[in-house]
Amino acid sequence: MDDRIAVGHAAEQAVAKELETRGYFILDLNARDRRGELDIVVRRGREIVAVEVRSRRNSDCCAAADSVGRKKRRQVRQTMERWLAQKPEDYDEVRFFVAAVNWRDEVPEIRIYEDAF
Repeated sequence: MDDRIAVGHAAEQAVAKELETRGYFILDLNARDRRGELDIVVRRGREIVAVEVRSRRNSDCCAAADSVGRKKRRQVRQTMERWLAQKPEDYDEVRFFVAAVNWRDEVPEIRIYEDAF
């Protein structure tokens, strides 16, 4: 397996665990369709959140979060719309977070930016 893929997968798992400690329930991981992917979809109460995970090694977390450009934000929003259309979830609010993971000596430092876009 490509090292970048392994690091990305580890980052997504670390973020999923962090979100669970914050009271979120994991609905989906790596939800894909032909036109996009949602890294993590979580629920807390009546809100559903799509979480885009970005990972860097020995870098600033802000650099990871800043790497989510306009095109990616649009793709995530559209993929979330399609995901919601296929799921029988009842919700009041949809939110979008970016989770930036910075690896230092194999230990993830996680920063979650709520309502990132």
